[in-house]
Amino acid sequence: SDDVVTCTVTPNDGQTDGVQSSGSVTVINSSPTVSGVSISPNPLRVGDTAVCTYEFNDPDNNPDSSTVEWFVNGASVGTGTTLSRDFESGDVVTCTVTPNDGQTDGVQSSGSATVINSSPTVSGVSISPDPAYEWDTLTCSYNYSDPDGDPDSSTIEWFVNGVSAGTGSTLSSGFSADDTVRCEVTANDGTSNGNTGYAEIVISGIEH
Repeated sequence: SDDVVTCTVTPNDGQTDGVQSSGSVTVINSSPTVSGVSISPNPLRVGDTAVCTYEFNDPDNNPDSSTVEWFVNGASVGTGTTLSRDFESGDVVTCTVTPNDGQTDGVQSSGSATVINSSPTVSGVSISPDPAYEWDTLTCSYNYSDPDGDPDSSTIEWFVNGVSAGTGSTLSSGFSADDTVRCEVTANDGTSNGNTGYAEIVISGIEH
């Protein structure tokens, strides 16, 4: 760019040259473009680092000096090709790229991704008391974890010798000595299920 191109014409009628005449143009810088703007991973989950990628093209072969700006739900939150922050389920994340070749800005282009709900997990499922007797009320306990911070909506189902015997955190009847009692906990955050954890005990008999 900025080259000056001159065309000089010498008129000639086959016998004699006339007075030369010239015309000039200046080669100006061409604006760069970007395409294929996208965010990965897509969809995003809570805890992910968002990465903005794009393809840069410049007719003059100037180097890429483009800028990237990030928006969450329409509000500007940062710049650069990556964004790491406390996303929430349902957030719409957008990266907007302004192409630049070191001299001229081109037309902006954007890509978006939505943060989806992450599945919860349960662990450490246990039944108390242990040992337990047929007159005891059994309690099923567990640890709940959700990356999105959603409240615990997990479900508990009891089984006695493999047969469903009730739901809820406690079981106070329907079992006798030597029965195998199992509680199964299915993780749920109000939106989606996660894993299922369980614990088992054998009901103790009276010692003589």
